[in-house]
Amino acid sequence: MNARWLTEANVPVSSIRGVIGVAGPYSFDFRSFQSAVAFPKGATPDEVMPDRHVRADAPPHLLLVAQNDDTVAPQNGVNMERALRAAGVPVELKVLPRVGHITIIAAMARPLTFLGDTRPQVLNFIEQRRLK
Repeated sequence: MNARWLTEANVPVSSIRGVIGVAGPYSFDFRSFQSAVAFPKGATPDEVMPDRHVRADAPPHLLLVAQNDDTVAPQNGVNMERALRAAGVPVELKVLPRVGHITIIAAMARPLTFLGDTRPQVLNFIEQRRLK
């Protein structure tokens, strides 16, 4: 979301055709969690949370949320969807049943697709945006 990071990595904003978020921590106050060490010292949620940096020119997003996620609250996806919609960015939010924070990504592996619908959701989103 934050064009600053793309610029620093020499990645043109226009080169990203879509974003797939899986159980993402897009919108929370990290300062009271052990994970606070992953963020710059003294940073605030307004400075680092993706939902605070949505750009109108952002690419389409697929946000996959695990119904049973007890690590990253599903509200993160709801808040991110709201911010994207407010900016006019195409977004799909899908709450996947029966999966948790780990099994939502494990279901990407072909032998573990019985866990949930992650793999077909991701592949469909990519296929829809593939250059032809």
